[in-house]
Formats: sequence, C-alpha cells, structure tokens
Amino acid sequence: MVAAIISSGPAFRPPRHDELKGWILEEQLKEVRKNVDDIRHSWGRSGCSILLDGWSDQNGRSLIRFLVDSPRGMVFLKSVDASDAISNVDSLFLLLSQVVEEVGVKNVVQVIAHEKSCYLDAAGKKLVEKYKSVFWSLCADYCINLILEKIGMLDHVKKVLTDAKAITRLIYSNLLPFDLMRKQIHGSYLIRQSKLKSVSDFLTLGNILSERENLIHIFRSETWSSSALASKPVGKKVSELVTDPFFWAAAVDVTRVTNPLISILHQIDGCSTAPMGFLYDSMDRAKEAIKGNLGGEEARYLPLWNIIDEIWNNYLHCPLHSAGYYLNPNLFCSNDFFVDAEVTNGLLCCIVRMIDDHQTQAMIVPQLDAYTSISDSTLNQLAVDERSKMPPALWWASYGDRSPELQMFAIKILSQPCSSASRFKLKKDISELVHEEGRTCIEHIMFCNMEFIQNNLRLWNTLPYWDQTDCISPEDSLIMDDWIAKG
Repeated sequence: MVAAIISSGPAFRPPRHDELKGWILEEQLKEVRKNVDDIRHSWGRSGCSILLDGWSDQNGRSLIRFLVDSPRGMVFLKSVDASDAISNVDSLFLLLSQVVEEVGVKNVVQVIAHEKSCYLDAAGKKLVEKYKSVFWSLCADYCINLILEKIGMLDHVKKVLTDAKAITRLIYSNLLPFDLMRKQIHGSYLIRQSKLKSVSDFLTLGNILSERENLIHIFRSETWSSSALASKPVGKKVSELVTDPFFWAAAVDVTRVTNPLISILHQIDGCSTAPMGFLYDSMDRAKEAIKGNLGGEEARYLPLWNIIDEIWNNYLHCPLHSAGYYLNPNLFCSNDFFVDAEVTNGLLCCIVRMIDDHQTQAMIVPQLDAYTSISDSTLNQLAVDERSKMPPALWWASYGDRSPELQMFAIKILSQPCSSASRFKLKKDISELVHEEGRTCIEHIMFCNMEFIQNNLRLWNTLPYWDQTDCISPEDSLIMDDWIAKG
C-alpha cells in the first residue's frame, strides 16, 4: 500500500490523525515501518544526515523534530518537547547524542541545525567532540536567508522594498486595484511565498518587476484614474511610484544582487540530486555573478561580498562543502576548477575525521593522486559522457571501482543534503498534539504512531517548497503580512 501511495505523487493527501484508528492505524504503521526499515538499510553505504526542525508553539513550548535524509529518501524519526532542554547545553547535547546513537554513529555524516543559537552551537560542538566522524552544519537555506536579510538592511535596498510594499499594500487592501490586478495578470498574484522572510521579500520584488508593464497599464487605466482612491494621497503616491522609471531601475539593481543567491536555493532545494557536491561552487558563482551584474565596480560589489563572506565563514561553511566540491567529477574536470587552502584543508579534515582506520587513510592517498590526474583519456567514453549528466555520488558508484576506498568516501560525502527539513513543509499540528499535557501513556503512544505515519507519508509524497509557490499556508501568510498591510 505504501508503494502505491508513494507512486501517487504530491497529489496524495496523508490520512488525518482522526482517520487513523484501530486496525487501520496498525496496518498503516506496519507498512510505514517496513518502508523506513528498507531506507535504514541503505544508510551504511550512502551515509545519512540528521536534520533538525524546531519551533515554538502557541503555548510557548519548544518542539524539535528529528528527520534523517539519504538518497533512498527522507525519514521522520520523532519529535520531542525540548522546552526544558532548549536553554541548557548539556541537555541538548544528551538529546542530540541519543538521536545519533539511534540512527547509528557510523551512518551519520552530519547533523544539520535549522537555526543558529548559542545553546545549539555549544551542544553541536560537544557532539562532534564525542563523535569525531560526525560534522555539525547549519542549514544552507537559513544562512542564505541571513545574507538576504543583511542585504535588505542596506539603505538603498530598504528603500526599494519599502516602495514595493507600498504598491502591494494598496492593491491587496482595496478591492478595485485588486480586481484590476487579477484581470490584468490573468488570475496570478504579485506576492510570492517562501517560509524564509527575506527570500519571500526578494521573490516578490522580482515578481513585481516581471509584471511591470501590467502594473503601469493598471495605474494608467481610465478605471483607476476615475476612481476615488486615485485622488487620495496613498493612491497618488503609488501611481507615481509605478510610473517612475527610477523606481524600476533601482528594483532591477537590487534583483541583480539577490537573484544569484536565490538561484542557489533553487539548485539545492529544487532538484532530486544531493547538493553537497555543488554548494561550494554555487556560492562562488553567485559572488562572481553579482560582481558582473554590478559592472565589476569594487565600490558596489565588495560590500556585498563582505556580507556573503561573513555568513559563509562564520555560519555556513563546513569541511564537507569543500570535500564535496573537490570530489564532484563534473566540477573537478571543468576549466575553472580551482584548489585553495580552504578546499584542501576541508578535504583532509573529512578524510581524517570520517576514516578512523589509518590503513584505509593510507590507501586513499594514492587513489586521490590518481583522481587528481584524471583526464578524458584515462576514462572510458561512457564515464566522460556521464560526468555532467549523472549525480556525482551515482557517478562514483558507477565508475569509481578502481579506487574502492575513495569511492566509498566520495559516495558518503556526495550523498548528503545542505538544508534542514523545513523545505518539506511538514504540518506542526500533529506534533503539537503529541506533546499535549494530560495524555495517558496509551494515548501518547497512539498519537506518536499517528505522527510517525502522517509525517513519513507526507515526506514521501511532497515536493520542496520551490514547487509549491501557489500554496499559501496560514504560517506562510504571517511572513507576507507586511506586503499586505502596514505593520
């Protein structure tokens, strides 16, 4: 049954908790557990990543979900009420250690935190001190959103966003311009959703730019000009904005900076290939794109590079990113591949920490030398052709058998994600129900089983949020509030 559910795709709706009762619950639980066990068996070869996803509910409780990602699929493990642990490093460390042990220390390549906090950071530091082979990472989505947030604080960017919000607030707060917008842009919306506030801001700005001609047409139309709203101060202000070429030019300049960064999110969250082999290169390419988009003028692009470098160096970068870049055969054999201290140190760090057997480490060194001297003439034609077509981990599995130790090492690194589980939009209500006070032991177990079933079925049938831009949830609507009504 689970196989049939998975094959149905994103249109499938997991059963609600009130629909899972009695023998139906038992049968569903048995099948979901079997599928989870099948996925678990792959972790030894491919490695896996533990993903954290946390939030505070309306009662002030701090809840954390634990998921495991691997090439065979995402698995929901459990959620916990971490209210008593969230501000205690030792308690968080104990909680994280228990999950690592449950998944299997030898299987876990990294733990990805959903956000940065001093307590989580300290607990993560203790975790990697105890488990030398495990890396502590911060969600790439979260970090890129931080970069965009800092860019959004720059005076000229802040002004553009303020002006753009004035346009959407007028349209979404008044029936006439809203109806005109819906007719002119054929039922679409100006505001774009994302679970990340700054990403949503700049996606929306880009969408407004794409509808420039339609917006100008609306605010120059006879219907608008003859309306009472057009003669009011707010109506006049927005009319002037929409027909002001300087506003549009400034908006274009902003998106020239933000689009390369948003493109990284599309790449790492919007495709089926594990992104570990691409993030390092994508960040560098985004910086170069920003430089080129700003005409190579240092006074314009260097402040932006500094923002990116600050988040990269202090938040995002992990040795796994460097090793993934080096071991990605498509990038390694490209003309613009480069190796610096950050890349080599990251690669060596991964070898030392992930491989505790000195004999295996010694065997990898000559295999790395052979990989370094790789060329089209030393590979069969199929391996050359597939280098740019196959996911890097699959390429190593298919063509790396001459270097078996390096092959296993590369597969484990290149099979990992860079982001937390928030991109899959799991619903929070079932997890909050699990941890409600006053439940009997039997009731608690029943709700835990419901949560396990519902979340895993949803994970196996959902798309990342980049493919759900038409679906606006109540949680997402809070992020977009300042585009709709003045705060």
